[in-house]
Amino acid sequence: MISIAADSEGTKDERIEKAFFIVEPNPKQMTEISQLLDAGQLQCFVDAVVPFVRASDAYCGTVEQRHGRGKMVVSMIAAS
Repeated sequence: MISIAADSEGTKDERIEKAFFIVEPNPKQMTEISQLLDAGQLQCFVDAVVPFVRASDAYCGTVEQRHGRGKMVVSMIAAS
């Protein structure tokens, strides 16, 4: 699971400022999270899945048919 914060670092909006934080990657925590997901003890709610070619739409918030609950996933297919 990866999140991207956009334009929030320099904001003056107190609500956004308080919600913004920087995350450092931690392999041990990522392993624990993946184990919880695999065991069904942690759920990730997906609101929309868009192909990589529409990543800019996902970033800009212009993807239609969103329901407002969950994350947006940008789908990538590995090159063979």
